[in-house]
Amino acid sequence: MAYQGEGTLEPFNAAIPGKWEEYVQRFEFYALANGIENAARKKASFLSRCGAETFSLARCLVPSLEAATLEEIVAALTRHYAPKPIRANCRYEFYMRNQGPSESVMDYLAELRRLARDCEFTNVEDMLCDHMLWGLRSEKAKRKIRNKENLDFNMAVKIALSVETTEREAQKRWKEN
Repeated sequence: MAYQGEGTLEPFNAAIPGKWEEYVQRFEFYALANGIENAARKKASFLSRCGAETFSLARCLVPSLEAATLEEIVAALTRHYAPKPIRANCRYEFYMRNQGPSESVMDYLAELRRLARDCEFTNVEDMLCDHMLWGLRSEKAKRKIRNKENLDFNMAVKIALSVETTEREAQKRWKEN
């Protein structure tokens, strides 16, 4: 019986170009899980799994798929599907993002991390910590974070989570009475 490999990798959905980089990363894990190390075999595997629409686009973007490396093919497709965003726009979105009315601290921080990816900050955790000072919903959490000496990001997160838990429990008790 022939080796079936580990899992499957569906074709890339070109209707959702924002997922391109994630797809490429998933392909790398797929190749690793299936022991695909040979460059030619890895390129052939990628081109045979990426889907008809992506394959056709690759043929248009790369002069010769046969002569190109997988890295060159992926780079051409990346320039098409995921062009580098403008840093100022990324930072604007990051700075404008505040915690939503029913959003948890952890969901808010996950979204801030996602927004910070293309901001090119020198120290992402410092920026996340600073942003918590005005972006968190809870005034109590912001006040506690502001008044903490030698504050770092992990400490700010612990404070925000602690206040969130306390406020949620107090609200639950208030509703019960």
